[in-house]
Amino acid sequence: MFETRDGGETWEIARIDASVDRPLFAVHAFDAQHLVAVGLWSLVLTSADGGRSWSTVPLPAPPAADGRNGGKADLNLFGLAVDDRGVLYAAGERGMVLRSTDRGTRWTYLPTGYKGSFWSVASPAAGVVVAAGLRGSIYRSADDGKSWSRVENHGKSSITALVRDGSELLALGLDGLLLRSAEHGARFVAAPRSDRAALTAALPRAEGGPVLFSRGGVVKD
Repeated sequence: MFETRDGGETWEIARIDASVDRPLFAVHAFDAQHLVAVGLWSLVLTSADGGRSWSTVPLPAPPAADGRNGGKADLNLFGLAVDDRGVLYAAGERGMVLRSTDRGTRWTYLPTGYKGSFWSVASPAAGVVVAAGLRGSIYRSADDGKSWSRVENHGKSSITALVRDGSELLALGLDGLLLRSAEHGARFVAAPRSDRAALTAALPRAEGGPVLFSRGGVVKD
C-alpha cells in the first residue's frame, strides 16, 4: 500500500507484508487518521494513525443459505463505500455485502441472493445500498440491506465501479459501459462510450462530471 501527502507528487510505502500473498483491493479514509482497507480472503485492516500502523480485523464466518454458519471467513472483498451516516459497506464474493457501523471494527453480512461477485458498492441515499459486479449484475436495498432486489440494465458487461456524481449514481465498467441513475439506483439509463474503453474507476470533480479511468489510464473526454 502506498500513500501520498502532497496531492500525488510523491509516494511512499504505507504498508507492506511480503510474508503472505493477500493483496488489498480497496481502501477508504474516514478522515486523515482513520482508514480501512480490504482484500483477499476476508482481509480487513484498520488504521487510527493515518496509515502509519495497521491492525488486522478478524471477520466472523459468513452465513450459509440455511442461516447457519457457512464455514470460515474467506470471501474476497473488492470494494468499499460509506454512506452519509458513516456506515461502511464492503462488496464481496458470492453475492455478499458486509456492513460496519464502527469504522470497520465489527462487521455483519448482508446476503443479497446473488451467487456471483460484487466488485463495487455505493450508498446514494440514507438506507439505500447498491452493489454491482459480474455480467452487469446490480442489486439494490432500500432498507439498510435487510432485503434486496435485482435492478435490470439490459447489459452483460461487468460493472467495475459505482460512484456518486452529485445527485446521480454512476455505474461504469467494461466495453465502455456507462450507466446513470437519478433515482438512487432504482433505475439506470445507459450512455455507453463509443470507444468501448474498459472503465475501471471514476472520481467526481467540483466543476461537474467525473474523471474516468481505464486499463490504459485516464480517459480523455
